[in-house]
Amino acid sequence: MPKIRVSISIEKELYEEAKLAAEEETYSFSLLVRKLLRDYIKASKKNRK
Repeated sequence: MPKIRVSISIEKELYEEAKLAAEEETYSFSLLVRKLLRDYIKASKKNRK
């Protein structure tokens, strides 16, 4: 399976908020990032149609 590189610029403030939220929850930060990526990809697919 080919590796896909995705670069997304997230505002620093938003990033810090997400990181704090992830630390408070038992949620790991990488899982949060993966969820954000999934949502971003879904949204971009919808926008292409």
